Amino acid sequence: MENENSSSDTLKAFAKKSGRDIEFIKAPYEKSYVHWVSRVWHQRKLYIPNNPKGTSFFVSFADARSVNLNSEDVLYSGVFIPIPLPSAAKITMRKKDILDKLNVFNKKKFLKSGFSHFDARVTIRGNDSLSTQKLLKSRKVQDAIFEAFNKEESLAAGINTVNADFVPQLKNHSLFGIYSLSGWILEEELIEFLFERMEEIRERLQG
Repeated sequence: MENENSSSDTLKAFAKKSGRDIEFIKAPYEKSYVHWVSRVWHQRKLYIPNNPKGTSFFVSFADARSVNLNSEDVLYSGVFIPIPLPSAAKITMRKKDILDKLNVFNKKKFLKSGFSHFDARVTIRGNDSLSTQKLLKSRKVQDAIFEAFNKEESLAAGINTVNADFVPQLKNHSLFGIYSLSGWILEEELIEFLFERMEEIRERLQG
């Protein structure tokens, strides 16, 4: 994983360069001992609003004590927007790989968007088919998601897959995001790209 000081410094520099605000929170756990050596673990939380209205947010979270678990609960980084869908809906999406296409037994586990061209390229899992179809009813929303997956194949997308309640404007809202689970996103061009795609999605969902 990236060095915690250099990653936050990189994102602070990006925010300053792009004229955006940034909030960085580093919260310690109680002291613990590893091989008789005292150590303090931290959670790191960071967010950058895209604009003064806060229509979308770049959000990153890391739990140093559990980061090797590769879960949305302990590590994620991406752009998120509030959406008018049920908070109980939990949906994840990623670009299909060759194993998905070959394993016919897995197909029953996938949700469907109702659009064959999208379902042929993206794996959807979750608990709410109706919310999936509402999110993806616009072709422009579908295209924006797939453009992100083509831009960076490690990205995932999802509804209510992360806890971003430390961002006041996102607290107690259902969220849609495009994000990485493999480390904090630090590339300026990729962050701007995700802001642009998510603003397109937000406008379509409000239309």
